Amino acid sequence: MDAQRCLEIGNLLSVIGWVLLVAFPSTKLTLYLVRRHVLPVSLSLMYLVFVATNLGVLKPDSFETITNLRTLFQNDGFLLAGWLHYLAFDLVIGTAIADDAKLRGISRWVMLPILFLTFYLGPIGYLLYRCLAPFRDAPRQTPPTSSASAQP
Repeated sequence: MDAQRCLEIGNLLSVIGWVLLVAFPSTKLTLYLVRRHVLPVSLSLMYLVFVATNLGVLKPDSFETITNLRTLFQNDGFLLAGWLHYLAFDLVIGTAIADDAKLRGISRWVMLPILFLTFYLGPIGYLLYRCLAPFRDAPRQTPPTSSASAQP
């Protein structure tokens, strides 16, 4: 499958995960696809394929300078792998933030801009949440991703 088609599929999987997480956080579909990490794992597998099939352009110093990094990302496979990396990790972080916020009793309305920022600008959304979370009570129960009831 070519890089453009995989980009479209990766973007679609990511958007599905974020819509489920934000709009339908407690449904069985969200539990299965997002909280049990089916979508992030799918994105990670796509990432693995593009890294593995483009290893020939990777050099020992590819990540040492801006120039070398720019050269690496001129390869469509590595550019796509980088994007899939962002999509997968941002969804994982967004899920962890949403689960923690629910346990802390933080309003979904307060969380909307934080999750939006996490989706579009991952580390900024995460940083904003980390600044907010200490002002709320610590979680009182196990997050849904690790509780016994979340197991199949």
